[in-house]
Amino acid sequence: MSGEPKRVGVVDVVPNAVRVQIDDVPVLGRSSGRGWLYATRGLEAFDQQELVLVVRKLPGEVRPPDFPYTLFATIHREAVEGRTVEAGGLTKIDPPPHGPALGGFLYEAAPPIIRALATTVGRRPPLLVVPLLAGEIDVALQFGRSRVLTVLGHEAGCHPFPWWFDSTRRPLLDLAAQRAHSILGKSAIMHTPYLTLRLKGLRLTLSVDVESRRRMLRTLSTAPDIVALLPGVPFAEENIYLWRPGQNEPVVYTSRYVENSGPVLPGDMAIGLNFLMLGHWAGKGIGNQKEDGFMALLPEPVWREFLTNLDAGRSKVWWLVGDTPGPWELELRMRSGGDAEQR
Repeated sequence: MSGEPKRVGVVDVVPNAVRVQIDDVPVLGRSSGRGWLYATRGLEAFDQQELVLVVRKLPGEVRPPDFPYTLFATIHREAVEGRTVEAGGLTKIDPPPHGPALGGFLYEAAPPIIRALATTVGRRPPLLVVPLLAGEIDVALQFGRSRVLTVLGHEAGCHPFPWWFDSTRRPLLDLAAQRAHSILGKSAIMHTPYLTLRLKGLRLTLSVDVESRRRMLRTLSTAPDIVALLPGVPFAEENIYLWRPGQNEPVVYTSRYVENSGPVLPGDMAIGLNFLMLGHWAGKGIGNQKEDGFMALLPEPVWREFLTNLDAGRSKVWWLVGDTPGPWELELRMRSGGDAEQR
């Protein structure tokens, strides 16, 4: 990474409560440049993780944009009232009258590069704020944050997604097109940001933080027999499935910015998934890769075992013989809070 961070200044967003430190930092992708890095100070006093947001600098821009201050002040007000945001959360807003046509913000665990650039002092690592344009936030709500962020990452040339916001970019996802072409358009959905998904060969792995297992169990206990689980971003995977409306063949987006538009053969690589259509029924176990995710129908006995092991926090692998495409494996992997999910 070329260039060093440069201190720009400090802004009092909430007098005597929240300050924002602003640095001029390098950003990389398909085109290098500089960005404004905003890092809060003071939110942790209200049990809210500190926040970091990066906006790519425009040519000749000498003054940082103001829109992040409104968000930080809002988060402070919510935290004072006992409502905090965490990794996997989001905030939807009405597009502001001026500036970029923002639709909302996603909150993610700060990747290593942010932890290196930001000098936020706190008991916990900061959250990264990811701004989305109007329309994109609606796609994230209905089709999952991981699908949205993977498309943004592929477009920007930054794996798994850009940690900065480009205020000049066009919207990259359209809600109507997603509803018309994706199998998720008519599916029951549940957001499970504590879950990550991986497909390697014929093995589908569901990785769940052991501390979140009861949360997932409650989610599944209220779900219909077939539901689409929308997971967190598979940070640990070098390869992630990428899907856009009209796409017929599997496409894999890799950390080397290479895409394979042909069939992805079993066993070739480990690939992160952006959804799991999960169901249970009286028939055989069926598993199939679909779009940027996976569809799995479990026999009732396996489903009951799956829930039992999830409740107990036990990892297990099931070998399933289905009608199509053939034998496959289902792995439930319980990870402790100390297991790294980011590379």
